[in-house]
Amino acid sequence: MADAADGGVAAKPATASREDNLTYDLKNMAAYDMSPMSVGTDLAAYSRDSVQLLINKLFGLPRKTLDEGTAVVLPTEEVFRLPRTKPVPKEKPKTRWEKFMEERNMKKRKRSRLVWDEIEEDWKPRWGYKSAKKSQENAKWFHEVGQHENPSENPFDKASAEKRLLKARQKMREVRNKVEAAGGKLRASVPDLP
Repeated sequence: MADAADGGVAAKPATASREDNLTYDLKNMAAYDMSPMSVGTDLAAYSRDSVQLLINKLFGLPRKTLDEGTAVVLPTEEVFRLPRTKPVPKEKPKTRWEKFMEERNMKKRKRSRLVWDEIEEDWKPRWGYKSAKKSQENAKWFHEVGQHENPSENPFDKASAEKRLLKARQKMREVRNKVEAAGGKLRASVPDLP
């Protein structure tokens, strides 16, 4: 009452001014009101009473003392199963590389995205647009024909074919990983270049 005399807001009682028609889910510290509200209801007072009823229920639970203070022991049973917009994600099966790393106790290290490009003498991305790899490819604008190479063969076409072959091999590895993760076996390989 001293607050009211000082001009402050008077403390409200710890009891609600309405009947307790809430459904409680104390594991999630929630209370649900299924009853319809009339048009002239004061929403702030109704919400305050609902929260007060929930707090009273929580203070009725068994307590334990911790280093930080007193805490209540929440029940373990669920009253409501709250809906999800998406299903619970399934655990992905491990790839060959992840299994290999786990067997050898190897840790995945974070590599920096930027690398030093010796050709342009600047820091460039490791992959992607304007990467150091692309500048190295662009720097090879000529190719000396070796003693045992066919001079009429285009070396740039051969390099792009090797690149396509590497991509196809990587795709086959990805497919094999997915098949093995599903529990099957796949024995397939991409032929080498002639």
